[in-house]
Amino acid sequence: MTNTALGASIRKMLAATGFLLAAGGSMAWPILPADPCNGNNCLQYSDFSVYSLALINLQGGGSGAPTQGQPGYVDASAGQIKDFVVLGTGANGVPVTTNVAGVDDAYSTASGTFNSLTTDPGNGPGPGDGLGWQASIAVLKTQFLNSNFVAFLSFTEPGSSSPPKPLLGADMLIWAKMSVIDLQDPTATKSFYLQPNGSALNDNPLASPLPPDTTIDFVGGGPGPWVYIHSKMCVAAGATFAGFPDPVTGNCPAGTTIKDTNTGSNNASFAAYNAELDSIIHDANTQYDIFQVDWQMAYIDGAGESAWLQPWQVARTGNVPEPGTVMLVGLALVGLWVARRGGDRA
Repeated sequence: MTNTALGASIRKMLAATGFLLAAGGSMAWPILPADPCNGNNCLQYSDFSVYSLALINLQGGGSGAPTQGQPGYVDASAGQIKDFVVLGTGANGVPVTTNVAGVDDAYSTASGTFNSLTTDPGNGPGPGDGLGWQASIAVLKTQFLNSNFVAFLSFTEPGSSSPPKPLLGADMLIWAKMSVIDLQDPTATKSFYLQPNGSALNDNPLASPLPPDTTIDFVGGGPGPWVYIHSKMCVAAGATFAGFPDPVTGNCPAGTTIKDTNTGSNNASFAAYNAELDSIIHDANTQYDIFQVDWQMAYIDGAGESAWLQPWQVARTGNVPEPGTVMLVGLALVGLWVARRGGDRA
């Protein structure tokens, strides 16, 4: 590694550590609710609990669209997420598209369809290996020392849904698989899926024809592995989740109000969490070496969604390390990892 590349990697690592210190000190973090998903704090999609940050914001006394300082606000701007682990983004250029050494760079998300299986970005543990987006788990540990391992998505589809073809409006489809890989024993690979409960596990939804743009939901045996992302939701008194608008009229039931989940490019819209995956990433004795993400989207209308992994807090977690300890351990891990990389290349 050149001195320039090393300096850039350390600066980015320190920036992430700085965020952790701020979060452990004076900054008040929104905390994702604890399991089980009960339909009002989150929805369960196969292996992941998925949270609407707009709903969390309402339940915490904030406005419908989270703003800075409100309980559901997570900054999704390019200037903010550049210091985290970016999977894909509609933003252009460095540094938001460039991750630290040992972590693949970010994909560019475009309109139409997006398939992470078709490109192998560079900079990661196996550039050119044809296996898609990967990251060294040893490197990830340095960025998630005192917090949970949470994935965020900014949902930025333009316009409004256009019944009876909502997928040509602001709604869209998404599917993902996150895997941990043991390089010494590939048969030990463990995967976690983001797709509707009860649907058959699928490793490449875009290998099959897309469902029609008139599809309105995939709950209860809908077409395949796609998770349907609604641009709006219905909320009853007390900020209780009451479902989604009627796909034909676009209206919510009487006694409820319609709220946006499509919160724009500068606000995260959703968070996804799996406790077992979180535990593996934090386990100092884990057998796994590589974290891999396969990610697909469809009916994207050109707004350029961003997805990233960011240190956060989930209510089920306790015993957060002291900030000073986090900084020292983080720097030590960075030093050890850099030294090891240098030795490997000698």
